[in-house]
Amino acid sequence: MSRWAAMLLAALLAAPAVPGVAAAQWAAYPGAVRDAALEAKAAEQAKEANMGMGMSSTIAVSSDSFEKVHAFYRGRGKEILLPAAPGQVAGGYERELPAGFRRGAGGMEAIPSGIKVKQVIIIFDGDADISVSKDWMSISRPLIAEVVPRNGAITYPDVRDATAIMRSVKQ
Repeated sequence: MSRWAAMLLAALLAAPAVPGVAAAQWAAYPGAVRDAALEAKAAEQAKEANMGMGMSSTIAVSSDSFEKVHAFYRGRGKEILLPAAPGQVAGGYERELPAGFRRGAGGMEAIPSGIKVKQVIIIFDGDADISVSKDWMSISRPLIAEVVPRNGAITYPDVRDATAIMRSVKQ
């Protein structure tokens, strides 16, 4: 699995404090429901991808829009937009998920999946990105409950019309 695909998997499936920032920056989103089954699936897939060592993730689901959930968390930490897959264009918070990768004229290019997702990462500990952060979260809609990379292809067999709120904290 490529590093980009591994980071995509971690970001889609799981949510981390800035030095000197009080723990009060994190708060559970009102009305969101914790989903233990998604948490177990995310932990299993992270383990299979050799990621998330020492990380614990809490995943909650809301029927509220991406925009409403994002507004609740905006300003509580450092926002990071995930880059578009190679060969694709992202527009703000929205980007298309790749169905795989192929060699193109400009190098590796993503194969479009037709699935668009709005997503933002919020880092609570001030680190540069989620690869080094110990306290971060992801807000995304639709909820991508499963990512299956196989033989160079990536499928998304469980896409739900909900907003996923995932917080990851490294122990």
